[in-house]
Amino acid sequence: MRVDNWGLVHGTPVEEYGGVWYKREDLCAPEPGPSLAKYRGIVLRLQRSNESVVGVLDGHAHTKNGWAVAFACSHYTDKKCLDFYVLRKGNTQPGPYQERARLLGAQLYPLPTSDRFVVVWYRARKMLPKNSLMLPNALKLEETVEAEAKEAAITPRDFATVVVPTGTATLASGVVRGFRCGPRTQFVLHLGYSRSEGEVVRYVRKMSGVERNLAVVDENFPSGSKVEGGPPTPFPLNPWYERKAHNWMMANLKQLKKPVLFWVLGS
Repeated sequence: MRVDNWGLVHGTPVEEYGGVWYKREDLCAPEPGPSLAKYRGIVLRLQRSNESVVGVLDGHAHTKNGWAVAFACSHYTDKKCLDFYVLRKGNTQPGPYQERARLLGAQLYPLPTSDRFVVVWYRARKMLPKNSLMLPNALKLEETVEAEAKEAAITPRDFATVVVPTGTATLASGVVRGFRCGPRTQFVLHLGYSRSEGEVVRYVRKMSGVERNLAVVDENFPSGSKVEGGPPTPFPLNPWYERKAHNWMMANLKQLKKPVLFWVLGS
């Protein structure tokens, strides 16, 4: 395990619990940063950026994107973070993760809306000063794929099944690209919200360059839904993505080829 000048942990641990192995990517960033594997891609993008102002679109209830960008900006650069967070269903105040971003120096900009996130993203970009960097919606960064692939490449590879909680599939693409498993290794991408399975597979193939052994599990969860409870783990799991995938994995463990690795994203 190695910690670089940006606080990133390279070689996060792989731990066994109850017959399943867990890749602890939730530990890639130090406190007071978030438990978020996407932090790797954020760091790489900021390292390549000359802009002094960085904008990020944030959800309200559960996304840690603004927190992660604010942490990177405040601790390792002189860049200013503008956190545009979406207000829905009568919310009038920042969520707890936006408050974390504010404490790290981010300027918060609420955007009350019922529009889709992609529409709100364009609205937020127009609010930035000139010569600023607006990070893409949902942090779908090529740098995220690249950085996660490097971490996956130094992870032990003797697993028959790798289960990855999946939203946009950007992190999953990095896992698949970097893992370099043998031809019998099966990647299981469990969707945190229902979407086109074909779209997910095409995206992962495009971003990872890997076309084999990609299985998608869609349990028809609505976007924004969460699941509480399930088989215990010695560390917390995100209820919007990780808990859903973990519950499915444990319910189907007998059918999965062993050994099984669960990729903890801290999403």
